[in-house]
Amino acid sequence: MRQTTGLMWRASRGLSMALTLLLASTLASCASGGVGGPATTGGAPAGAASSAAPTRLPPFLGMDTSKGHNDAQGLWAKVDLPPEDEWSRTPSQLLEQQRDWKRAIDYDFPADSAITCDPRTFVPLDKVMLINIAVIGDDKAAVMAAMTKAQERLYRVDSDGREYSEAELDKLLSDGPEVMTPAYLSDPEAVGLMVGIDNIDLEGERYTWYERTAMRIVAEELVAAKATPARITPFLTPDVLEWIDQSGDRLPNEGELR
Repeated sequence: MRQTTGLMWRASRGLSMALTLLLASTLASCASGGVGGPATTGGAPAGAASSAAPTRLPPFLGMDTSKGHNDAQGLWAKVDLPPEDEWSRTPSQLLEQQRDWKRAIDYDFPADSAITCDPRTFVPLDKVMLINIAVIGDDKAAVMAAMTKAQERLYRVDSDGREYSEAELDKLLSDGPEVMTPAYLSDPEAVGLMVGIDNIDLEGERYTWYERTAMRIVAEELVAAKATPARITPFLTPDVLEWIDQSGDRLPNEGELR
């Protein structure tokens, strides 16, 4: 089983000064909205602020983003790999998967939207699984409100990305077949410019359609909280950057994802 954020690893709260400086510098350098970051760790996510903030919303909000739905170009189906293919790959195959992941992210979050998404959010890696999500926005209180609402909804999404109401899920869990939903989600917390959920416990697995729906839900709650413009990112705290580095893994950089 691969290591995952929050599930297999419990971060030390003693943050090193070097990683804190790395986080601050890469956040500043990425404020234009690109991927950015050093090649060794991928750096911290890009900022959201813009002097001429766009108002267009991502086109899939309010739609069904579960498996096989609203994926006309097949971009999400392409990155939904079976477990045996998820880890048995060469470095060049992994890079191509990461590029495919960026194409899927860009399909759901066009660059001219009021909500954009760092393509490294939930990106497949070599040795670890980065199963967390964060947002950078101008109004941190509104972003926190949005992430709190999103956390409630993320509990009710299954591994195929279908979102249930509380009543639907209760009935399904009591009467129907077993449904895979998160065992636990940590509360949203603010770290630097980010507000994020550090631990989405999917019992050590990656579920592409869950991740797609998670990003949609976060985007919908950002709109509801009037927290746009904003950028969805991986929750790259200094602890997480250190964990990735110590695991011998790395995030792809902007040039590699082109």
